[in-house]
Amino acid sequence: MSAAADPARAEALARILDETLAALDALAETLAAERRALARADAAAIAETARRKAELADRIDRAEARRREAAGSDAEAFEALLTRLDPAGGLGRRWAAVREAVLRCRRDNEINARIVQASSRRLEEALALLRGGDGTYGPDGAPAAAGTGSSIAKA
Repeated sequence: MSAAADPARAEALARILDETLAALDALAETLAAERRALARADAAAIAETARRKAELADRIDRAEARRREAAGSDAEAFEALLTRLDPAGGLGRRWAAVREAVLRCRRDNEINARIVQASSRRLEEALALLRGGDGTYGPDGAPAAAGTGSSIAKA
């Protein structure tokens, strides 16, 4: 049976792509919630979004494994298969939406990671001041070593 005459396979791939896109959309919403929680420094909400992100990553991984099992891992061959299975382009549009959602989630996750890094740097600087650092930076951009200034903790 040729790929063009395999409606069951086309429907199975459509379901997998739809499930993947739904999970990616939920991940995008979770990343937005995480960013709001980071802005509020809401530890409980941050922990909940971390749990939800892990759950959604597992869902996405399982869907991707099913997609690869059904159609292989070669991207060009997969896109050609989608065209053969659905010349009207519905499967191709679903796949493009999945790829766009992956890029959006990756970008949003990187933004959140930068927020966490900036918060960590601010916390380290505050701790250095409390431990006696002077709040200045060394030549490498790191906070100056403790003991070079007066300690707030001694005050």
